[in-house]
Amino acid sequence: MTSRLQLVPAAGAALASLLCASALAPLFDGFWWWFGPVVVATAVAVGTTTLARALRLAIPVGIVSGLLGLLITVTALYARETAVAGLLPTGRTVDALRSLIIAGRDDVSQLAAPVPQRPGLVVLTVIGVYCVVLIVDLLAVTIRRPTLAGLPLLALFMLPATVLPHGVGVVPYLLGAMGFLLLLVMEWKQTVERWGKPITGSAQAALPNNARSLAVGIALCAVMCALAVPAVLPSLDGVGPLARQQGVTRYTGPASAIVLPPLVSLSQQLHASQPTPLLSVRTATPRYLRLTALEQFDGQRFTLRSLRATSEARISDGLPAPDRSTRVSTVSATIDVSTVLTERYLPLPGTPSRIEGLASGSDWRLSTDTGTVFSTRTTTAGAHYQVEASTPDPLPSQLMASPRTFPADIKIDTELPPGTDPRVEKLAREIAGTRVNAYQQALAIQKYLHDTTFIYDLNGAPTAQDGALTEFLFKTRRGYCEQFASAMTVLLRTLGIPARVVIGFVPGARQADGSYLITNRDAHAWPEAWFASAGWVSFEPTPRTDGTITPTYAAASDPAGQGASPSATPSATTPGVAPSTGPDTDAVRDSTPSPEPKASEKTRSAESPLPTIIRWLSRTLAGTGIVTVLLLPALVRVTRRRRRLATAMTGGSADHAGAATADARVHAAWAELADLTFDLGVPLRPNESPRASALRLADHIAASPEIRASDAEAARAALLRIVEAEELARYAPSAIAGSSANEKIGRDLQLVARLLRTAAPRTDRARAVLAPRSVVGALGVLGRTARLK
Repeated sequence: MTSRLQLVPAAGAALASLLCASALAPLFDGFWWWFGPVVVATAVAVGTTTLARALRLAIPVGIVSGLLGLLITVTALYARETAVAGLLPTGRTVDALRSLIIAGRDDVSQLAAPVPQRPGLVVLTVIGVYCVVLIVDLLAVTIRRPTLAGLPLLALFMLPATVLPHGVGVVPYLLGAMGFLLLLVMEWKQTVERWGKPITGSAQAALPNNARSLAVGIALCAVMCALAVPAVLPSLDGVGPLARQQGVTRYTGPASAIVLPPLVSLSQQLHASQPTPLLSVRTATPRYLRLTALEQFDGQRFTLRSLRATSEARISDGLPAPDRSTRVSTVSATIDVSTVLTERYLPLPGTPSRIEGLASGSDWRLSTDTGTVFSTRTTTAGAHYQVEASTPDPLPSQLMASPRTFPADIKIDTELPPGTDPRVEKLAREIAGTRVNAYQQALAIQKYLHDTTFIYDLNGAPTAQDGALTEFLFKTRRGYCEQFASAMTVLLRTLGIPARVVIGFVPGARQADGSYLITNRDAHAWPEAWFASAGWVSFEPTPRTDGTITPTYAAASDPAGQGASPSATPSATTPGVAPSTGPDTDAVRDSTPSPEPKASEKTRSAESPLPTIIRWLSRTLAGTGIVTVLLLPALVRVTRRRRRLATAMTGGSADHAGAATADARVHAAWAELADLTFDLGVPLRPNESPRASALRLADHIAASPEIRASDAEAARAALLRIVEAEELARYAPSAIAGSSANEKIGRDLQLVARLLRTAAPRTDRARAVLAPRSVVGALGVLGRTARLK
């Protein structure tokens, strides 16, 4: 293939990849801050693969060079200050990139689309698109299988198609389809040009033009059908002309409505650069607005279990009256939701007893397990409703007298994964001390998180990586409401007290007209604990002063009258827990940005990089070992081929030593020819003479449509010279040194090898590079021999 044909498919593969990468646009808030680096990475990927082909490097070597290009690209874009000359990575570069990747992974798990500008997310996007470009280039250009390149291109659509509620959209789909069609057009062009220059006479041009028109028509028809057919078919949520005509939805009849767990966007809302109004509440008694409760804990974060509610649970059919067995606080509110807040969970100031004003047909239902009002048909965007609700307001004496029993249906709220750090249980026991009453223990945990050296900090919170909970409790002691609520919930569960995390909003800021405005900055999380005498009651461990409310029963410091026991402040021997040395007030906390770590913590901080480096080295060595084992046959074959070619290209003389050298040159060339034909699927047969094998190979080369007649004749002559030299080396070694075939055997071998690869099918060429039969087959023979012994 000429250089022009090498560059055009490479550019086409890059363009197709970029067109498909545009499907990622709805996931990001903005465009060029992530697409610009993707364009740079795509250019580098194509450049490295094109250079590898120009140097005629083996496919595995080309892949490794492409991955090195990825490392240099990411280093130059996001870790330049840690690299040599801004390009060559160092140990600091690896640490910086690893931190960015971990931060990006945490952002993926915490943020909802469209995500704001984050460097970790861009690094992950650049790595993903770069790898897709490498695979597409390998399939479409190197192996010449453009149709298979559609699979990695499809991977670019999988993430937005899974995450976005309405799919990737029409425009990204059309761009991706254009990219794939571009690859198919290139394949057609390459296939035609392999047979020679097309005839362009007027009589012969009519059929190709008709064929092109037919192909374009079929492609356009397929794309339009792909867009039109899903629009008229019924979908899973009952949307579509056929579903509406038949009146079939999943909300009628006795069947249950099920909603999947939400993506909790609490972190994204709190970290947003600008406040965004979400709700307006008119009420005489401001309360927290509750969305839902998270009960499942996997060791790192809390998630929502699937909500289920039968058709009898529709709020339009009425709501159960509040429980009068315990003291409650009632509230009435009128709530207006902006169009920005698109939740499936209705913001409520407690357990509702009446809701009015919601649009008919919205099908909101009450899940009594979590106290959540949800809908699978609509969202809260633009909703206006009036609500009457109640929240438990028990007396401390009621909670003190509550027995430590709970019903079986809330067992999920006491469960902890087996791998929970044992230091958490030890810390909970030390905080509880001699207290055996569940209410006293809950107050002690709340006081510990609220009144010790823990600091509310939006930017200093630990990530969602492994060990985030213990990092917050025993190391950083910095976080926001999510960390405080999760920590108290886990500590309560450790003591056998049912607890869960609630997601919602603080009351917001009072406006001039008497209403309360709630923005994204008012998103909040707090724990709820279950008591037999009162049900689910809220606590507030977060030391946040802008709108948080501590319930009256939770404000009691020590209802039993006992003073602060030594266990209330854990001993200095407890890992990561600093004892209080003076007044612990909000004023002290605000004036002290960070607590001074103890000597033991300083020692751990100084020693902490070593285990990290060891883990990184072990993983790197393990990955390198796996890659080496997979590429071992290809590396052995490359080394063997280069050694034989070097031997075949050396010169010789006519003396005795020269005859020995010439003999080695000829045998090396013949051995390489035997291995090459074996790898390509046309092996030398043991029942054939060297001359018969050479004539058969010459006929095989001449039969290929990709080989010109002049090249076929040159290959036949080269094969006959190689055979002549091999025959002399076998039967007349003394005459080989002066033979003309001996002088040209190296160049003849290179010519024959090139034409044999050209004549071979693409799959055979790829297998000859990645899993050469001459090496793999030898390993199989050794294995069988070992088993026989």
